Amino acid sequence: MLGFLSFVCFCLSVVSIGMIIASLINPKWGTIKGTLPKLFCGKIWNRKMAVKVWATLWIVFFCGFLTFVIMSPNIPDQQTVNNQQSITETNETLLSSKCGLSAEQAKDVANALDSVGLGEIEDITKKENNDYTLDIKAKNTDYNPENGSISITVGKDNNLQSIQYKLVPLWFEGQAHSQISDHLMSYSEDRKATEASEKAVKAVLKSPDSADFDSGSYRYIKNPDGVIFFGTVDAQNSFGASIRNSFKVQLKATNDGYTAEHLTMNGNQLY
Repeated sequence: MLGFLSFVCFCLSVVSIGMIIASLINPKWGTIKGTLPKLFCGKIWNRKMAVKVWATLWIVFFCGFLTFVIMSPNIPDQQTVNNQQSITETNETLLSSKCGLSAEQAKDVANALDSVGLGEIEDITKKENNDYTLDIKAKNTDYNPENGSISITVGKDNNLQSIQYKLVPLWFEGQAHSQISDHLMSYSEDRKATEASEKAVKAVLKSPDSADFDSGSYRYIKNPDGVIFFGTVDAQNSFGASIRNSFKVQLKATNDGYTAEHLTMNGNQLY
C-alpha cells in the first residue's frame, strides 16, 4: 500500500513540475480548463499565481513521496510478520517437546536463536547431559549452517547457557556476541573466495596449467576482515612429476570480492 501511495505522489509531483513549466510559458495553460481560477476567487490568476499554486502542490506531493519511501522499509509486510510468528511458535513447540523446556524457557531460547540470525528449527538431537544439536535454517538463507553444526547448552534448571556454531560461541552470558553470517560465507562469497584463492595458488606453481584442485579439501575461517582459505592442489613440479601441495590463503574482503594478501604453500609462507 505504501509503495502504491509513494508512486502516486511521485507521479503527481512530476505533473506539478510540468504545470509549473506550462504556467511560466502561458498562465492559461496552468488553469486546468479554468478550474483553478474559480478556486481562488478574488485573486488575480496570472503567471505568478499559477507558479505559486503549482509549486506548493509540488512541494506537498514530493514531501508525500519522500515520506512514504522512508516509511516503507520500516513497516514489515504482514505476510513476513505472520511467517516469522509461525516459525517462532514452531520453534518453541519443538524446544518444549524435545528438550523438556517450559513454555517460558522455550520462548527465551527461540528469541536467543533469532538474535544470532537463526530461524526455523527442523530437528533437535540430544547429545549428552544438557547439550543439543539443531538442524536449523538461518533467517537469511544464504547463510544456512550445515545440519548438526549448531548446538545449545542448557543448565540443570533448563535455562539457556550458550549457543554455538561448531566450537564458536554465538550467544552466551545472556546476550548475542556474533551472527551466524559472521562465520559462514554465502554461495556468492564462497565462489569469489575460491576463485581468488585458486588464482593466487596458480600464480606460484611451476606448471599452473596442470593444477588439479581438490575442492573436497576446501575449508575456511571467516573473520571481520576477510577469509582464511585452506585446500590442496595436485600440480607438476619442475621435473614434470605431479605433487600434492597444501595451501593457505589469507584473503582480504573488497567491494567486489577478495584479494590475496598472504599465501602459504606446504607450510612455507611465500608472501
